[in-house]
Amino acid sequence: MNNLLSKIKKGPTKLPPKIMLIGVEGVGKSTAGASMPNPIFVCGESGLVGPQFDGIPNFTPESWKDILDFCEELAATPGDFRTLVIDTLDWVEPMLYAHVCAEGKQKNIEGFGYGKGYVLAQQEARKLLVSLDKVNRAGLNILLLSHSQLRKVQNVLGDDYDHFESKLNAKMGGIFKEWADAVLFARFETFVENKDGKVKAYGGSTRVVETTHSTAWDAKNRYGLPEQMPLEMLAI
Repeated sequence: MNNLLSKIKKGPTKLPPKIMLIGVEGVGKSTAGASMPNPIFVCGESGLVGPQFDGIPNFTPESWKDILDFCEELAATPGDFRTLVIDTLDWVEPMLYAHVCAEGKQKNIEGFGYGKGYVLAQQEARKLLVSLDKVNRAGLNILLLSHSQLRKVQNVLGDDYDHFESKLNAKMGGIFKEWADAVLFARFETFVENKDGKVKAYGGSTRVVETTHSTAWDAKNRYGLPEQMPLEMLAI
């Protein structure tokens, strides 16, 4: 009989963070990734642009298989790297769909019919999560970047409202959000003033991250972070 009770552990699991950072256009998602400890980038957007990335190692995959293979190699031989950054998930997503279509001999993801293509894509996406877990256990932080989009939410309890979320397909985004220890929403802090019946917005230069869910954005964290923090990854 296996003595499974002897394998009981106490306290939190001690692994580096797995973070998904969703951000508005131009807020500095890639720059945030470059500020992480000893990062290596997987670039779905064909490389890194700007002097802030001088000396930052990066890899541009040509296919979904390249991404999976790269993560497996990194997990086996992490070297001095301490952070894996995928920049961005929504630019990697078309590679995933192309792979699924090639395997299923379909011209596009809709060709499978009745949403079957998206189900197959979600199953394939979980292979990446398995590989990312291996990288994480090898001692690396994981930072998954994603552009944001505004989506109209149908509210059964009241009026519909707009909500910032990942630009990924909704179900695909759900897989990555569930997997991550923290989902952060990065935005420019703005303030609205109503004076004499005229609404004026000001601010818009300070970058912040929201760490908890609201009707306005997707976010969560398992670390008890303050609800809002500066967009400074080392502090976070």
